[in-house]
Amino acid sequence: MNAKSTNDTTAAIAAKIRARRIGVGISQETLAEALGITFQQVQKYEKGLNRISACRLVELAAALKCQPTDLLPEAGAAQATTFVVLPVPVIQIAHRIGGLPPVHRAHVVTVAAKLCEALEHPRPIEGGALEAAE
Repeated sequence: MNAKSTNDTTAAIAAKIRARRIGVGISQETLAEALGITFQQVQKYEKGLNRISACRLVELAAALKCQPTDLLPEAGAAQATTFVVLPVPVIQIAHRIGGLPPVHRAHVVTVAAKLCEALEHPRPIEGGALEAAE
């Protein structure tokens, strides 16, 4: 494994840890306390600045109520050169939607798409106010 793929793997693990932590609704401080480390160390893990040992990965998974494999990149994912860092509210809502039964999830996605479309393209109404498109 070369340095670039090692860095990509570290970044992929970091992104998964951050997303999982936010998804379960705990702070870096709370996670750090559960692991017996400083929140600065958690920050370094989440930014991919420090590599994570296998033992620490198991501890992280336990604290985040998931399996260690949930925090590892999928096969081929480490080949990616960029990782999207989503805002905290987006991760939180994605986690909540992901926990819904598939039929409800589909309805929420439909409503969210229509809401986004209406907000992106408001229509003017009498008096100069704006009305969401239907």
